[in-house]
Amino acid sequence: MESFWFKDLYCQGIDLYLTDSHIGNSVRGSRDKTFEPNVKNWIANHLSPDWSFVDIGAHIGLFSTYAMKLTGEGGMVLAVEPRRDVCDLLRYNLSVQMPPKANYRTFRGACWDKKARLPLYKDASNNDGDNRITHCPEAPADGWAVTETECVTLDWLTLARHPEVADRNVFLKIDAQWAEVEVLEGGKKFLPMVAAGIVEVQVETRERVHEILTGAEFVVTDLGEDLGFSR
Repeated sequence: MESFWFKDLYCQGIDLYLTDSHIGNSVRGSRDKTFEPNVKNWIANHLSPDWSFVDIGAHIGLFSTYAMKLTGEGGMVLAVEPRRDVCDLLRYNLSVQMPPKANYRTFRGACWDKKARLPLYKDASNNDGDNRITHCPEAPADGWAVTETECVTLDWLTLARHPEVADRNVFLKIDAQWAEVEVLEGGKKFLPMVAAGIVEVQVETRERVHEILTGAEFVVTDLGEDLGFSR
């Protein structure tokens, strides 16, 4: 395992750990530039100290660790990642980067519109951040390995398993690889408690995601591959 720092976040003291097998092209290409700048900037502008940060599709913890720096000791991070080896690194990175007395929780699994155990399609080439549930357009094509993952609703995760998340203002980040509609459909009771957030969308899901967010009375901002939302 090696230390891998992201240039744009290094000033925040974020130094992530990962193995050689987890350094895909997207990670390598981010060593000397901002990684997903729309996401980083939206979080910086809308996440405040003492808030909760819910990270659906946290990968190795880049934005979860960044959020911990911003929320401080009074805040909380809940990070969700379905792939076992990636979730292990996520937990390690959060433990290493955790500020004194910071609060965080992790959950190995995926968010869906109902409780289920579903296939998880893993990109078997060089992008371990591309892990998808059943309706991935390419799956099960060559280059995809298949395992299973536990799926729960966002409502259950935040209101039943970790109700402490909703004790403060909430920022919600979703990077669910084509499952963003199902994540939101399974979180309709939780969404009124969310103050702001950002969701990565696909061409096929953009319209429905926008509809769900505006129906929950968010102001939605088009950020290209992402939709930012706030009150």
